[in-house]
Amino acid sequence: MIGFYQDKSTAQASHHHVKCFVKSPSFKDLNIDLQFYRDNNASKLDVKALSNNSDEYQLYFHHQAVSDVEVKTQAKLKNKNKLYSFESRVYDGEYKRIDAELHIDQIRDIDFSVYIYNRENDKSVGLEIHWDANRDPSQNLVFKGSYKKNAAYDHVANFMIVYPGKFVKGDYRFLLQKGRINTLAYLEWDTGVFNIDVDILYDFETKWFLQFTSKVLTPFDHWKKMTLDGR
Repeated sequence: MIGFYQDKSTAQASHHHVKCFVKSPSFKDLNIDLQFYRDNNASKLDVKALSNNSDEYQLYFHHQAVSDVEVKTQAKLKNKNKLYSFESRVYDGEYKRIDAELHIDQIRDIDFSVYIYNRENDKSVGLEIHWDANRDPSQNLVFKGSYKKNAAYDHVANFMIVYPGKFVKGDYRFLLQKGRINTLAYLEWDTGVFNIDVDILYDFETKWFLQFTSKVLTPFDHWKKMTLDGR
């Protein structure tokens, strides 16, 4: 074995570089290149090996703090013509999110994302998985939900779930303000819908006035749509 070593370290970072040529009767001759780097914000390891018949091998890892609230990680493994890799980003601020991608050679790509936003009057959450992203992006699972409080008696919420060939989504609203009450409950799926919508207008101060409209949708035969209005 013939080798070369170089230390490029400083007071702020460790940086080492090794190159060597390995010859053995047990395996093919290899040229190996190894680099290691580390500081307060990043760590990186890169090991490459090249045989005399051009077969290439690699082990790679890189973890870095992009900012105070975001980190990125990459990993890669190469064995001749086969490649496996992983990449992720994590954001840990007021809006929290994780994105990840997994590549399994030519078999499939898997993508994953999840996020959470949580404030007192504004909340949301989401999850998305693509388990065959490179060949068929429609093969996925999606969930999203949110809630928002616009005022003391003004609330809005919704959710959605999507799966290949299937979906469910819903909406909710409640509003109470001077002269009006409005509420909505809506649920829809791939084969039907259920909905209740009620709106009431009133004035009991200057005049005695009351008006209401309502609509109900159901998936049941003979009860598909019903309305009731009055004043």
